[in-house]
Amino acid sequence: MIQFSAGAIPRVNTVTLNWQVLGFTLLVSLVTGILFGLAPAWQTSKANLSDALRAGANRQTSGRSHHYVGNAFTVTQIALALVLLIGAGLLIQSFQQLQSVKPGYDTDHSHPTEIRQKMVELTI
Repeated sequence: MIQFSAGAIPRVNTVTLNWQVLGFTLLVSLVTGILFGLAPAWQTSKANLSDALRAGANRQTSGRSHHYVGNAFTVTQIALALVLLIGAGLLIQSFQQLQSVKPGYDTDHSHPTEIRQKMVELTI
């Protein structure tokens, strides 16, 4: 981040990772990955094998409608992934172009400041 900012972001050296937040997100992602990974395996381990084979045989002869639905879900997922990927690429490209825009005034000797305006209640 420091190399990418090239001095454009003030106080970039003070930016640090919050280890508690990082640990929490890691824990949540591991729990959800294990939960959603083991749930289908747990369901299939409880199923009766002969019933599963009969259901599979019925699905093979049921027709093409099930295949169309599965294919439609696959195509939709790929299309959404492409839209997100293209959007992320455009966002990165726009950010890079925005950093090279000249603001219209000399910024060599300017210092960023923050002005806070206090809310004052006016009585009439």
